[in-house]
Amino acid sequence: MVNEYFDCIKLIKQCIKVVQHQAKTKKVRLSGPILNSPADKFYFLKLYSDERRYGQCILNFLSNSIKFTPAGGDVIVLLNVLSVCDDPNQPKIEEAKKVSIFDSVEASLASESEDSESRRQFGEDNDVEERMIEQLVTFQMIFRDTGCGISPEN
Repeated sequence: MVNEYFDCIKLIKQCIKVVQHQAKTKKVRLSGPILNSPADKFYFLKLYSDERRYGQCILNFLSNSIKFTPAGGDVIVLLNVLSVCDDPNQPKIEEAKKVSIFDSVEASLASESEDSESRRQFGEDNDVEERMIEQLVTFQMIFRDTGCGISPEN
């Protein structure tokens, strides 16, 4: 395992490009990553973990979602920050926020004005490293699809 900093949003976009042909062949629409809040983007630009393993997991979830989604369906990748702890030596996991915004995917699409507000608040992507502090971030990566799902007995 090789832990290093990587851009999780960029990784998801790369993985979507890898499976794009599979999705087009099956007539499945791919979207993502969709953030719960435009400000959450800051936490995903420099994730410290094993990028290769994350990529393998993302590709596996995307591939399975496409495989089990009927033609005309959707596969969406959602990202949600649950909690942030400034002192990684004393992690305190807060109760997870409700993810109700994901109940309506259209509501979770950030408008251009929200995105520009996020840029104004946090700066452009290339400024992130200057403002970084080490934080423990608990987040969800949700793969939502319109497929058949897993039967209750499995």
